[in-house]
Amino acid sequence: MPIDLTKVQLVADPGFAPRAWQAEAPRDMFAGNKPPVGDSPDLQRILALPRRPQPDTAQLEALVEYMSTRFARPTPPEGCRCREIAIAAGVKPRACITRLLPIQAWALYEIVLARGLLGPIAVGGGKTILNILAPLAMPDCRKALLLVPPGLIKQLVFDYEMLAQHFVVPSLVVHAKVNGTDYTKIRDGVPSLHVFPYSKLSRPEATVKLDEMNPDTIVADECHRLRHA
Repeated sequence: MPIDLTKVQLVADPGFAPRAWQAEAPRDMFAGNKPPVGDSPDLQRILALPRRPQPDTAQLEALVEYMSTRFARPTPPEGCRCREIAIAAGVKPRACITRLLPIQAWALYEIVLARGLLGPIAVGGGKTILNILAPLAMPDCRKALLLVPPGLIKQLVFDYEMLAQHFVVPSLVVHAKVNGTDYTKIRDGVPSLHVFPYSKLSRPEATVKLDEMNPDTIVADECHRLRHA
């Protein structure tokens, strides 16, 4: 999926030097008596990785416009079901999701460009929607596996249904109960996204299921949960 932004030049150079504040981050992080997480050579290696150059305001606006249009789908003549979906889920109706957040648009662009992403995105930054759209951005993806904390699956399904009203989304297969039932939504011509809770990884049958699934793309939400082999 080649990207050609005519409004603005967006180039992610893997050889760029970290910004000054990013270079200082490890020093600031460990300035106290104790680091917030256990220090280790692996942590230092991650902190030393160069950051991608952050787009400026104009670039972000162009990127949001491009990516929102790239993944959008026309609203049906009868209108969307966003309000109905929210009421059925017991959630206060909110604005339809018709435009990506800047961090989501930037992350999707990086996935296309670099064929992957390590995204330290803050809480409330829109990771759930990014998880859903990632298989569509990943080149040549046919089957993706999404690992999530079990407590987030219900929210994921709700966001998926809301997002699907205005955006192209992958097929969704949840390998866990959602409101007491299985949840599967198959769509033609798009990759499939299999949702697997971290809580099942320690079970012997999980190995068999994951081997059978054989995904070509893995998305790990809260990836620190994979720290224990």
